[in-house]
Amino acid sequence: MNTNDEASDTARTPNPLIPLFSSVRFGVVLLTLILIYASVGSALPQVRGAVEMTEMQLFSHWVFGLLIALFAITLSVTTWRRIRWNVTNLGVLIVHSGLLILTVGSFWYFGGKIEGDTFIEAPRIELVARNAGSARMPSILAEKGQVFSTSAPMLGGALKIEVIETNGDAMRPVTQAKVRVDMGAKSGEFALNEQSPAVSLSEQLSLQLRVSQPVNTFYDTDVPGLYLREAGQSTAARSFTAIRGLPLHRERFTPGGAEIRYTNGQAVKSHRTEPAVNFYGLNIPTGWFEHWRMPIAISLPDSVPFDATVSGYLPYVAETRMVATPTPGDPPNQAVEFDIKVDERVARQVLFARDPRDSIMLTAAPIEFHWVANDAEREALLKARAGAHELEIEVVDPPVKRTVAIKEGDRITVEGTPYVLTIQTISPSWPLMSPGYENAVTPAAAVAVSNGEKSYTRTVLQRFPALSQDIDEQGVRHREGPYDPNLVLRYRGSPEGWISLVASDDGKLELGFFDQEGKVTRAPLRVGDSNIVRIFGFPVDFRINGLHLSARKEQAPVVTPVELRRPGVMRNASMVRLDLRGRGEHANWSRTVWCPYSQFPHVDARPVEVSGPDGKEYEIMYSRMRRPLNGALALYRLEVEQLPGRGDPNAWKSVLRAKSDGAEAPNEALVFTNHTYSMGGWTFFQSGAPSNEPYWEWTILGVGNRYGVWPMTLGCTMIALGSLYAFYVKPIIRRRKAAAAMARVAERNEVMEPVAAEELAEVSR
Repeated sequence: MNTNDEASDTARTPNPLIPLFSSVRFGVVLLTLILIYASVGSALPQVRGAVEMTEMQLFSHWVFGLLIALFAITLSVTTWRRIRWNVTNLGVLIVHSGLLILTVGSFWYFGGKIEGDTFIEAPRIELVARNAGSARMPSILAEKGQVFSTSAPMLGGALKIEVIETNGDAMRPVTQAKVRVDMGAKSGEFALNEQSPAVSLSEQLSLQLRVSQPVNTFYDTDVPGLYLREAGQSTAARSFTAIRGLPLHRERFTPGGAEIRYTNGQAVKSHRTEPAVNFYGLNIPTGWFEHWRMPIAISLPDSVPFDATVSGYLPYVAETRMVATPTPGDPPNQAVEFDIKVDERVARQVLFARDPRDSIMLTAAPIEFHWVANDAEREALLKARAGAHELEIEVVDPPVKRTVAIKEGDRITVEGTPYVLTIQTISPSWPLMSPGYENAVTPAAAVAVSNGEKSYTRTVLQRFPALSQDIDEQGVRHREGPYDPNLVLRYRGSPEGWISLVASDDGKLELGFFDQEGKVTRAPLRVGDSNIVRIFGFPVDFRINGLHLSARKEQAPVVTPVELRRPGVMRNASMVRLDLRGRGEHANWSRTVWCPYSQFPHVDARPVEVSGPDGKEYEIMYSRMRRPLNGALALYRLEVEQLPGRGDPNAWKSVLRAKSDGAEAPNEALVFTNHTYSMGGWTFFQSGAPSNEPYWEWTILGVGNRYGVWPMTLGCTMIALGSLYAFYVKPIIRRRKAAAAMARVAERNEVMEPVAAEELAEVSR
């Protein structure tokens, strides 16, 4: 191409776009822009973080698509107008054709690309212990020949379980299992099935078959949203609403709500909350390029009596902390917010006086929050104790009242009465399971009582004296009231120290510190100020951040600092802040909640419950959009190949049963490292597995479509072949043409004539 050619083309072409799109310079500029865009977007995660995109989203963006489309047009026009269509130029024609086919395939691939994953569990036989709490109980794969044996006192000693037979149906590998159990007197064979999945081995232990249900859906990685249902409804009743424009990488939240902090105590600041860039005071909108938004209005179903707005997003939440949101005008629910600073360490806490569990902070010296109606109640709570442990004894008839210091083993004769008390045990942390007091703890003393007519044991609770209970001579616990109402016992203890925060409606707040001997140090506290109190001789700074007559208990996130974050977490540790506002007649109602991310709603569901303005309870879950698999998958087991000489996994293989929609029978399917399986238009690959034994329990399969892969493969192949032709075949052809022309000149045995010159020019083209 030369300048004269371009001038000639311009002269005979009235449309200026034709020479532009046939200009090699313009094509080079487009290639440079494409290279810069691809290099920056692919190599710099900071850029993707700033514009809130994944690498896939960046390359499916309309800006990149426009650059590719302009280059394809330029390539087509240049090829048509400037390259002779002959054998000599066949290489470049193949390369250009390959580039065009690659472009079409790329548009097809990125324009319709969907990716996600699905979680599938293997059939198993589990041991279930009634009092195991959160402890993990053993399980074995429901497969013939599998054996589990252990020796554990909590399981009744030596225990061996062997699977001797299994049966299933088309898409559930195991629905029945026969097992042999060796467990002392309980040895024998047991049949487990889907209708009767559990058998009892002892009073505390049972064996259970957990059937693996096939999955027919997966969850889209790129489409977050909210699942909502009324509490108590089935999971099938959940509605889904996508959150369009939700950020991904950075903390973005509008002002308001509880203060957000990092785990090191520093305040979290929001990044931009609108797609715009401030350039020397000039606010430049960037919404034409960036797709994220904040806040984001959510369209919930008409049956829901409130609207929702996403007003905050946090990508790296380490934990949550309790906060108190003031609710003026609501019924009393007193709360105090405070910081405790010792040396340079700061602990932030909120306590609710009416909540048995959250009215106390369990530290070396427990901190308990009280709300009193008058000074008499305040003085009763803050008066000194008789000793490290104190028992107040009151006999109704005859009237006797005395307070004594106690310790385990003491025997107390109440003068003037037939009562004799023996202090059996003293517990600093007695757990409660009474309705309304679940998971609360309190110091307690167990006292054996005898009055000549009856003998019983009374458990005296410090924090909740009304819940103190008696066990009579026959061992019967009297839950409805005291076995002997003539005797009233009250216990207070501070063997490791005790701190009482006492507040009242007039805003007066006072701290009382009880040492190990029961002596009390009192100090008034002021809201908003630092209050130095000496605890065990050390200065402790109590800073009261808020004192509320009425407040609502909420959870606020605590964020992992940037320097401690692991890459590649995506949304798995994220939370969104939802501002809920009532509709219609409920327009004055509002709530703000932080909702954690659930990767798989059917496995690790972490919903938040909200009491709606209509009095109903609603369950809201932040997760991903569910898509159909166009078939079903069931897992037999996950097989693990381990590294030689080590226990670390090296490769995984999911052994599955697959049945596409419309198929008469399922197929055996294998998905393992670097090996995929296709069904229903989707391709499956091994994506996740347990990090610890037992490895076989579950698998995570990545799911994606592969539209446009073959055109891209064809285009790349043509580019390679055309390049080989241009660099290796074309020079040979040109040399042969030149040699032939020179031979013709030599035959004429004369100086090169114009005809020969034309022949040589033709060779060079």
